Amino acid sequence: MQANDTDRARDALNTIPPDLPRDQWVKAGMAFHAAGGGFDDFDQWSAQADTTTPKPAAPLFAVSSLRPVVLGLCTVWDGP
Repeated sequence: MQANDTDRARDALNTIPPDLPRDQWVKAGMAFHAAGGGFDDFDQWSAQADTTTPKPAAPLFAVSSLRPVVLGLCTVWDGP
């Protein structure tokens, strides 16, 4: 991934509200990761959610890095 792709993924992620239902939040995270996004950016985005129970993002990135993901930058832009 080029830095430009990562910037585009970050910009796209920031257009999505972080207080998504868990399944959509996971899809957004996996798509962001597959598009070259990093854990710190995803964690900062997640922390903006207005939920009472924080969603641990670290396991999501650990699991998605172990197997191929059929999600990518278009998923981030299209929304979860």
